[in-house]
Amino acid sequence: MLFHPAAMSLEEFHRDDDKPVDATIDPQLLAAVKAVVNGKPSRRIPKSYYGYALQEICRSLGRRLADDDQIGEIGSLKLETRLASPRAVAGVPSNGDFPVISFLTEDEVAEEVGKFRSRGMAYPEDLDIEAGSAALLRCLEDAASKGEAITTFYY
Repeated sequence: MLFHPAAMSLEEFHRDDDKPVDATIDPQLLAAVKAVVNGKPSRRIPKSYYGYALQEICRSLGRRLADDDQIGEIGSLKLETRLASPRAVAGVPSNGDFPVISFLTEDEVAEEVGKFRSRGMAYPEDLDIEAGSAALLRCLEDAASKGEAITTFYY
């Protein structure tokens, strides 16, 4: 998933969920969200909850960039991009488990756009990789045009 900061309605928040909207929330997930927002992670909360907490925060404050289901896992696109590798997010403990998180700052998004535009996204050996690469460039251009950062989550 690709998210960047923007307002999101509750309906949009749950649009991509595999399960129906439920009024209850896992208390440990809620505690992890609060800990991330407050900048005070707790050892009492399993580290695996923090990645999901960040994802919930991104769903609430960001929007999903339209990739037309072309990207999948960015690492499989054979591109040299920071998004292809996990990156530690300040204040978000990780045990290296799912979700795998990566991100680009606003400046890094602009750098990636310039790099990919000059390199080109053609990959004639594999049209799926070419389509995914082109979709990624469109997502990066969308975020760059608004001066926004990107956070990715992989499962």
